[in-house]
Amino acid sequence: MTTLDAALTVSIHLFGQLRITHDGAPFRFAGRRRTLALLGYLLLNRDRPVARDFLAFTLWPDDDEESARAKLRSSLHLLARSLPPAPACHPWVLAESSDIQWNPDNRI
Repeated sequence: MTTLDAALTVSIHLFGQLRITHDGAPFRFAGRRRTLALLGYLLLNRDRPVARDFLAFTLWPDDDEESARAKLRSSLHLLARSLPPAPACHPWVLAESSDIQWNPDNRI
């Protein structure tokens, strides 16, 4: 479970059917299958940043580098739109030029 403050609580359950609750109410994840895979990978590897190249080739192994990185950027954008709103100063995902990581301040 992720608790940022008393007003914002998110719980994400990946095993079985995906379940997300936001402030105690069910939240519908509207992302695509690869976006869900990206979320799962980031959550399961939340203890360290993941290199963008590695993540792109892990999720799109049959694509060339440019295409895989473009799909990763698109999936990151869709992921941000598919999760409950996060405060601007405390995003769910930290995306740097070379690495991506679930924000370590967001406990699961």
